[in-house]
Amino acid sequence: LIVLLVIDRSAAEVSVLSALDGAVLEQVTVGHATAGSGSACALLGDVTNDDVEDFAVGAPHCRGMGAVFIIDGRTMLIAKRLSGQCEDERFGWFVSSESTVSAVPGKRMAVASRRGVYVFSTAGWTVETIVPYCGETAAWIPDQDGDAESDLIIGKGVTACLSSNRWFDG
Repeated sequence: LIVLLVIDRSAAEVSVLSALDGAVLEQVTVGHATAGSGSACALLGDVTNDDVEDFAVGAPHCRGMGAVFIIDGRTMLIAKRLSGQCEDERFGWFVSSESTVSAVPGKRMAVASRRGVYVFSTAGWTVETIVPYCGETAAWIPDQDGDAESDLIIGKGVTACLSSNRWFDG
């Protein structure tokens, strides 16, 4: 079953809708009303190993630093919380999963912040790297340089970043 995620930022809720008829399947409360919860959402593949697709919800204003909540698709509960490291970092303003271009679902996840773009391994949720580039968007793309790894494209924003678009060899 394919689902769509709909965000109500004022209520810190993410609604999981059926792609077939738009019916609300679940509502998940993530963070608090001023956290910017739902600024970004991404399907991750099955990162909790229960045969149900999981997803990430960004909350860039959560506790002043930002956070990304990993939601277990089976229970609709928060399975993991990843947090920013410094004040006003806006960690979680964009989230992108490699699962759409990789043979291994949810292998890596990119989280954009003012500090840079964090690349996480979903196996153990460790930071593989921080691309020292301020990006408001990030998307995994198929291998561009022949190294058999998905690559990451980072788009600059017009409000917080001063550099241009960048392609990162994942």
